[in-house]
Amino acid sequence: MFRRLGAVVLAWLTVYPLAFAAPIPGGQVAPEALFDGRCGLYLRYDGYAPHRQALEKTALAEVWRNGFQEAYHRLLEQFWGLLDTIPLPESADQLKHHLPMALSRLLEDGFVVGVQLFDPTEFRMQITVVLPRQAAGEKHFAALLRFWAEVNDWKVTAVRVRDRQIQQIQIEDTSWHIFWWTEAEHLVLLIGTESPQETLDVREGKIPSVLQNEWYKRLANGPGYETFLRGYINGKPWLEAMRQLGPEAQKFIGVLGLEDIPAITWYMGTEGRAIRSTVCVHLVRAPRRGLAALFPDMQKGIESYWQNLTMLPPLAPRAEVALFQFDVAEFGKQLRHVAEFAGQILIGAEGAAEIREQLDDLAQSPAGKLLAELVPHLDSVWFISDASADGILSTGTMVGVRLKNSAAVRKLLAKLQPFDVWDVRVEFRTRQYRGFELICMSLGERLGPFGLFPVVPTLAVVDDWLLFSLWPQPIQGVILRRESKQWARWKPSAEAQQFLAQLANKPGGRLVGFEESDPRGTMEFLGSIIPFIGGLIHSATGGEFDVTLLPHTQALSEPLFPNVTLYLAEPDCLRIESRDSLSVPGTFWWFPALEGLFEFVFQMF
Repeated sequence: MFRRLGAVVLAWLTVYPLAFAAPIPGGQVAPEALFDGRCGLYLRYDGYAPHRQALEKTALAEVWRNGFQEAYHRLLEQFWGLLDTIPLPESADQLKHHLPMALSRLLEDGFVVGVQLFDPTEFRMQITVVLPRQAAGEKHFAALLRFWAEVNDWKVTAVRVRDRQIQQIQIEDTSWHIFWWTEAEHLVLLIGTESPQETLDVREGKIPSVLQNEWYKRLANGPGYETFLRGYINGKPWLEAMRQLGPEAQKFIGVLGLEDIPAITWYMGTEGRAIRSTVCVHLVRAPRRGLAALFPDMQKGIESYWQNLTMLPPLAPRAEVALFQFDVAEFGKQLRHVAEFAGQILIGAEGAAEIREQLDDLAQSPAGKLLAELVPHLDSVWFISDASADGILSTGTMVGVRLKNSAAVRKLLAKLQPFDVWDVRVEFRTRQYRGFELICMSLGERLGPFGLFPVVPTLAVVDDWLLFSLWPQPIQGVILRRESKQWARWKPSAEAQQFLAQLANKPGGRLVGFEESDPRGTMEFLGSIIPFIGGLIHSATGGEFDVTLLPHTQALSEPLFPNVTLYLAEPDCLRIESRDSLSVPGTFWWFPALEGLFEFVFQMF
């Protein structure tokens, strides 16, 4: 989910400046010289200008040019033309003038952000934003900040600090301020409880800056491809701040194993037509505690499944597939430990005892007992697949786990009895399908004219795998493809094989996870309904909406190629390498948005 959200932000940062890009000369002072080296979060976006040629070669930029660029410019003209016909107060008119210029310069020249937490008990923290080479554009950002202050009735004053004229906004009824000024060729913005004095101490070398930080120096080595976004989360200053909450906080840090995750670093950039990213979750060497213990180590990998696809169930062709390691027993143990300790901290010893009692009751329930008997027979290798042939809008998602003892699991499933969970009645019916038993569940009581819940969760043991899906059909597909060897089935794409050969065989790392998804299916699905939606809007607006602005489906899908992510365990980190054309949500995640869009369109009539 984090990657999908990041992809949306990345797409905006990539395609928006195509309309407004204009190079600006670089400065002489590194923005990082203004950031305290102890900040817990550092993020830098270089801007579009230095990476224009590389970004314009990507598949994402091609989709923009083919499908959206002309429509974007025409719709933008119509939008500004509409605003010209609406009488606006003077302050809002200033917003109209300055906002496009500020956004243009922000995306063109980038930004650097740092976050530092001083005291969580008093909520003392500082967010530092430096806009490189944007001192000349101060008037645009200052106008927006003044507009924000005016809307909220905040007072804007000027203060003199070390021969610098600094603007200040006092956020009423809080200890928070907003400061901004120009430092060399940069624009500096502070949001938080601290004064500019500390930032100026960093600038003058009295306090070590980010340039001296260990994790910044590691980032400077680069990932091996051209990057425009990089950053880190430094665990040490966050934990030092949390310890101010008292001894219980220190215990909680130990239970969670947060000291065993010293930092997270990341890069984003381009490699040919692909958007590349690298995320490293840095870890202490094993053994680890708490959450850190859940990260896979180098003891076991999934290389054998890649090298011999017959070890996997025959999955549907063109499926989105994730293959990974997950230790259910270890996860359950750590989860219980964390839940009990959290209850003790938040609501005292009685709270911990109550949580422990609830967990014991759950363990003694029919579902809990079944899970307790089942877990010892589960291996640590899992897969998730989702194919449009198995169900529209991701209803065909199937989950599978490798079994240590498939015969024992069949016996356990044969003993399933109806039970209640959260006031829902769960019943089981066994169906035979080509020599395999499908265990189909019925959920709940009848719901008026619609009968039972419209899902039939299904379990089955096929060879050495326990499979689960919301309906029987995805599992039936596995059985059919198992029998019919000539039927098409999933296999890694050429892009995935090339990427794996490029990264997974490097010394010092081991493949522990793999994901592949093809965005062309989602784009074709969305593109297929675009004309219908455009027609509805055209009709609802009395023919005013120009449907020719909407792109053809092939313009959206043709430049794309499969997205691939590899998870590599190294002695002191988990490295996540991604190579994407366009990371889009599966069709399931689009459903709420589509539903709202249809509702809006029909309400227009």
